[in-house]
Order: sequence, then structure tokens, then C-alpha cells
Amino acid sequence: MLKSAYDKDNDGRVDEADTALVCQGNAETATKLETGRSFTVKDNSQSNAGPAATFDGGGDVVLKLPETIRATLTGNAATATKLAAKRKIGGADFDGSAPITLEQMGAAALEGGKVKAEQASAAMVSVSADTTLTLSHEGKCVLIQSGAVSITVPANAAVAFPTGTEIEIIRYSGSACTLKAASGVALLHQSLGSVTEIALAERYTVVGLKKVATNNWVITGGVG
Repeated sequence: MLKSAYDKDNDGRVDEADTALVCQGNAETATKLETGRSFTVKDNSQSNAGPAATFDGGGDVVLKLPETIRATLTGNAATATKLAAKRKIGGADFDGSAPITLEQMGAAALEGGKVKAEQASAAMVSVSADTTLTLSHEGKCVLIQSGAVSITVPANAAVAFPTGTEIEIIRYSGSACTLKAASGVALLHQSLGSVTEIALAERYTVVGLKKVATNNWVITGGVG
């Protein structure tokens, strides 16, 4: 039979007990840590930290965020004030920092539920010298401001106006003005048929041009 460390005379009774027990590791009855541990909240860059809090198990601690936080945020953010990359809406740049208007998008703006007057009418282009029409005149109103001016309609090979193009011409000038066709172009009038040159009848005459085929334009209004 093994001799107990506490039965020194081997009579089956404990002679003395060593009460100096040493417990190491985890203890279910521990109320605190022997050595407190420090906790700190830092931002992503590790350069900003909140105040350190020491925890030894004897009570709760509160972790506080640093006053300044540097971090990289990706995706949607409820607090975002603009987009990182601009996006096109109807041809207009949009980054969320400001509204965009219908005019910026190239659309007609409304006023009182109707298209604004300045957009509902053809833009005016004034001329005071002989002029050959270009794509810049497409859909415009050419106002002959002064002088004896000739307006020439170019061949499709020179200026490829889309079929259906409309151009308005107003003789505001007090001098005689004419409408001419470049070589290969037919100016078509309901009474005169196909012509290559025609006078704008009187001052304040309004003439309309409509491209109906590759080199064919129909004339309406005060000519002859």
C-alpha cells in the first residue's frame, strides 16, 4: 500500500494537511485576472486610436472609438454626397453632387406643362452676305438681315443633309434676294415645277425648304 504524503506515521490517519494549494490556468472561481489586459480600438490606417481600456475581469469596461477614423469604404454609403465616377444621363454628366436639367440632357424643357417657347421655335441665324447652306443651318431659320443676298442649296455630295431636313428662310432685307440650287439640285415648287433659281418675292417673305430626296428640295411660301 502506498504511503500517503499526509499520513507520516502510516497509521491510516492524516497527520497534517498542506493548505498551500497552487492552481494554474483557468479557474471557475476566479473573480479577476492576475494581470489586466489593455484593449484599444484603432482605425484602418492604425494611425488613430481611441483611449485604451484595461480589463482584468473585475468589472465592465467601455471601448471608445478614435475621434478621427480613416477607412476605405466601397459600395453604397448612406452618407455619400457624390459618386466616385460620373455617369451619363441623356448625355449630361451626373455625379450626384447637383441636379441636372432637361436642357443639359438635350431634351426640351417644360414651362407650365408645355415646351418653352424658345425651344418650340426654330433658332434664328442671321446672314448679310451670300450664303451656302451647311449642316449648321439644319432645322434653323435663316434671317436675311440686309443686302441683296443669295442663299444656295448645296448638292448632297457637298453637304449631306438628312432626308426630311427643314430650313426656313425669311427675307428681312429691303434688297432683292434669291434662292439658288447648286449643280445637280432640284428646287421643286407646286406652280413652277423644278427650278434652279427663284426670287424671294417681297420683303418679309417667309420661304420653307424641305429635303424630300437625295438632291430634291420642296419650296413653300412667298417665291416667284
